[in-house]
Amino acid sequence: SILICAVLSFILNLVMVDLKPEATFYLLPTRAWELLFGSLLAAIEFRLPKSTAFKLAMGIGAVVLLVLALLSYNPTTQFPGWFALLPVLSASMFLLAGSDKDDAFGRVLSFPPLRFVGVISYSLYLVHWPVKVFIPLIVFDNSMFWKVAGFLISFLLATLMYLYVERPSKTLRNARGVVIGYALATTALFALFSGLILTSGWRDRFGSQALTLADASQDIDQRTQQCTLSNALSSSFCRIGKENTRATWLILGDSHAQALAGAFDLWLESKGEAGILVFQHGCAPIYGVGDNDCQSFLKNARTMWNAQDIKNVFLVSIWRVGLEGGFRNNEGHFVSSNN
Repeated sequence: SILICAVLSFILNLVMVDLKPEATFYLLPTRAWELLFGSLLAAIEFRLPKSTAFKLAMGIGAVVLLVLALLSYNPTTQFPGWFALLPVLSASMFLLAGSDKDDAFGRVLSFPPLRFVGVISYSLYLVHWPVKVFIPLIVFDNSMFWKVAGFLISFLLATLMYLYVERPSKTLRNARGVVIGYALATTALFALFSGLILTSGWRDRFGSQALTLADASQDIDQRTQQCTLSNALSSSFCRIGKENTRATWLILGDSHAQALAGAFDLWLESKGEAGILVFQHGCAPIYGVGDNDCQSFLKNARTMWNAQDIKNVFLVSIWRVGLEGGFRNNEGHFVSSNN
């Protein structure tokens, strides 16, 4: 039954990684096979050879698979998908290779620093992602220095969590106290987040200047929301720049084009020229990027600017997406820099 569940979960992962990559990454049904590998290993381990040669072969294979995973992964690699087999098989083979501390790999894996990493590994798993996310938001710096600092901070926090949370929780004898503590903590968190929602994030803790800047993010001309392909030519709100002037510019892009409509309007007015604003949410103005709707949007936009004899096209998008994680094509795959 363990094997059947693992196979079904793995197949679901292969099917869904193209259709819904984010859901496949985060949801249990498509990741359960990785956990079930450990269960399967525990169920069949006693049937496997106990020889030193077998364990040495498992250890060498584990290292090869791990190195292969590290060298072959890139931003366009789908995960989990087939690729996740490399680290999962590597981890399983390491467990088999290190099951006897008197063998070669057992002695290596018994090395105190490696054992320490294994001991705090679950706490490290829990803290590393918040550290990775929040450091750039706090220091506004994604340099190598802060990447190394985040790596070290993760180990420090994981060690503290292991010593003061994880290890004590394994020796708790007062189950009633744990339940009461958990209920009180949950109630406190619920009250905290309810307060945040009801007070719009406790706005009064900020000064008037900070609130003015925060409110400016919502200062968008709602009339330009209608500047889609279907009515960009017919709506007066989608014509920007100097009035009663033939449009020679097309401002084309995602929602950032709409957010910057006022600035483009002033810019074209100062030049004595006019333009047309057209945008579609979530669609970077790049061929081969985005879903089928985005591809259709760009194709029809090009037809429009050719028909209107538009001479200048200004492309607007959140370009940092391409630098930070990469754009996706209409199949949900990351578009590599070579495409």
